[in-house]
Amino acid sequence: MELSKKDIGDFLIDREYFKISANDFEHHGTINLLRRPFMFVCNRLNHKIGHWLFNLGSNNGDTKIVSDNVTTYKALEVMYTFWDRYEKGEVNLSDIFWETNLSNARSIRNRLRLTKFFLKKILEKLNIEKKNINLVSLAAGSARAVIEAISECGFSNVRVKLIDLNADALKYAEGLADSYNISSQIECIEGNIFKLRKLCRNMQIDVVEAVGILDYLSAKQAIFLFSDVLNLLSQDGYLITCNIIPNYEEPFVTKAIGWPLIYRDNQEITELLVASGFEKSNIILTPEPLNIHLIALAKKSF
Repeated sequence: MELSKKDIGDFLIDREYFKISANDFEHHGTINLLRRPFMFVCNRLNHKIGHWLFNLGSNNGDTKIVSDNVTTYKALEVMYTFWDRYEKGEVNLSDIFWETNLSNARSIRNRLRLTKFFLKKILEKLNIEKKNINLVSLAAGSARAVIEAISECGFSNVRVKLIDLNADALKYAEGLADSYNISSQIECIEGNIFKLRKLCRNMQIDVVEAVGILDYLSAKQAIFLFSDVLNLLSQDGYLITCNIIPNYEEPFVTKAIGWPLIYRDNQEITELLVASGFEKSNIILTPEPLNIHLIALAKKSF
């Protein structure tokens, strides 16, 4: 089931509606009339020229940080925190131009909002049904969506394992959790997500958040991982994941920014989850309004 780009409306999981308004997300508006022809030209630039243009006037600002840290939590955090830094006057003109004109930058923030929304709704539901809730974040990075969702819910009975190979990312996540006063609920594990059974041995997992990692996994790797997730989930447990969709800015992101990603459409994402053992009827696909990232919510049910 897909939701309209204009209005992310109601959908049903276990007879419970999850509602969110499109007004809660970023859009381009009238600026899109000028942005499209500009991106048409940008998409046709070679790597050297495109990279130069993207970093022009950056002065160690957002585009420089993104370029130097593609695929990492550092690049994502720059985009996540843009509007907060904008309000504080901590960004330059280059930051403002690219952060507001690139759909991919706006969609990353939309992805964060949508992930948080689903996490909060699921935690609210589970909090009624369970005394304790166990959540695992795979390739967690900064774990901003998880940390902010738990903080905003205010549930002290949620225990979280953050798993990532990057020790610096986990250290950053620990600091972020501390800033939200939930560090006692967080356990950081430097480890390989493909050894999930070992890392989560004897743990009854209620929610797995794996948003961001699917963009880098082959079909074989994804099926292996999500099969393990399904086996480790408690009955009626949830998996939240996401994949980037083929989109208009793909050539520029790949060549100029130098950010390699595996793009998949709705059908391919569904097929991966079904091949992993999830029932098709228990999978819901939700695009963020710019139609660049597709959130997949899958439930284990017997």
